[in-house]
Amino acid sequence: MRVGFDARILTVPKCGGVAYFTRLLRHLPSVDEKIELVLFLPGEPLEQYAGCLAQKQITKVTVPDGAKDLSRWPAAHMPALLKEHRIDVYHQPFNADGPFFRAPCPVVVSILDLIPWVIPGSFRKPFKALRYKLRNMLWAHASARVLTISEASKRDIVRLCRVPARHVVTTHLGADAITDVRLSAAEEDEVLSRFDLAGKRYIVNMGGFNQQRRNPDFIISGFAQFRRQYPQDIWLVVTGSILRQDGFFERVRGAIAAAGIEDRVIVTGFLSDRDLKAVLSRAEVSVVTSLYEGFCLPLTESFACGVPAIANDRGSVPEIAGEAALLVDPARPDLLAQSLQELCASSERREELRRRGVERVRFFDWNRTAQETYAVYCRAAQSRGRL
Repeated sequence: MRVGFDARILTVPKCGGVAYFTRLLRHLPSVDEKIELVLFLPGEPLEQYAGCLAQKQITKVTVPDGAKDLSRWPAAHMPALLKEHRIDVYHQPFNADGPFFRAPCPVVVSILDLIPWVIPGSFRKPFKALRYKLRNMLWAHASARVLTISEASKRDIVRLCRVPARHVVTTHLGADAITDVRLSAAEEDEVLSRFDLAGKRYIVNMGGFNQQRRNPDFIISGFAQFRRQYPQDIWLVVTGSILRQDGFFERVRGAIAAAGIEDRVIVTGFLSDRDLKAVLSRAEVSVVTSLYEGFCLPLTESFACGVPAIANDRGSVPEIAGEAALLVDPARPDLLAQSLQELCASSERREELRRRGVERVRFFDWNRTAQETYAVYCRAAQSRGRL
């Protein structure tokens, strides 16, 4: 079977959905040694993806000058390319984000989440939001199947894109984005020293300060209340990208100052997998605050690193957490403060959640994700159209 992919996301940095796509590329060849994965790109892929593209079953097809108009590139080139390269199934792997076109073969689309539908203001321009929703709807209805990454996202797709539940297949993600990294104690110490964390007790939040959906006011207020109730020296470390446009980060910094916790908050910015593994592994507690996640990799990464977690009780988070995390209402920072105090004051309680997390994360496996995705390809290829 020859499966073709719109692989634009491999040519641009920090694109959403890239972890999902690259892990599929890494694991699909082991599902069937005869599968051929053909990546259609508007330019050369970034060097950081060289490892997952080196497998013999992967072929890269680069369209000259394709990057001149990245947004229109698939509609301009893909129909002819799919026919020329005899593609059996076309997979659009990232949120149906591209102009609609009629493919000469069955189509599978991945819609990882519907954040712009569910969270108002995700796009600053109303026209961009409308266009995004229209593309989701068109691709969902034209596809043989829609793949998504949680039952929560599936419910949103069925409700908002108005497709039957049987048309949407949930394939949970794996948890090895940073757990593949192996560091010695000395290497971890070096990373912590670089961020002034050596010898410190700290709580980590991997949401970054890049959009309101990450719920920064919740973690700031909850941590400030916790500090007043539990006066021992514990820091809050926030990792992830920072949005400096429109004064967003300045407002966040103002909220931190107003809460009186400036001297106990360390903002690292975006971290490499290596640095993130070191920082996360030494944390006492991980706090996941985002109001909406298609799957919530920070939660499974916390479990895999043996870090007890507190998370919001919204969206896909309860589904992913199971009984392995403390869940709190994101409108109640006082409950976050209580949960932080409960865990920081009790090594026994932290150990209990650590064990649950390690057990829970075994359920999430990229080999299983690849096998379930391949099964959808097979059914789509046999159907020659919508199933």
